[in-house]
Amino acid sequence: MSSTKGGGRYWGALICAGIVTVLFLIIHVITIVIAYQHSGLFAAVVSGCLPFISQLYWGYKLWVYSGVFFSLYNITFIIIIGFTLLCSKLWPDFFD
Repeated sequence: MSSTKGGGRYWGALICAGIVTVLFLIIHVITIVIAYQHSGLFAAVVSGCLPFISQLYWGYKLWVYSGVFFSLYNITFIIIIGFTLLCSKLWPDFFD
């Protein structure tokens, strides 16, 4: 039963996908706020349209600006990427 979509594996994958979605939404909103604070409205709009690219860009900019790679923003982004990869390995059929 656990190998079918109706079993526990399905619910685990669904919960994992929900957690990843919420975490990406949170980091995306934080990215837009950072872009607005550092570069204004145009940067915030561009960051809003390019989620993953803007998160990489602003993570790099924060690293260069502060001199600290492992800032709270970058650590959070790395954890989200790791959690996404973990979920895709645990439930590969769900994420096809």
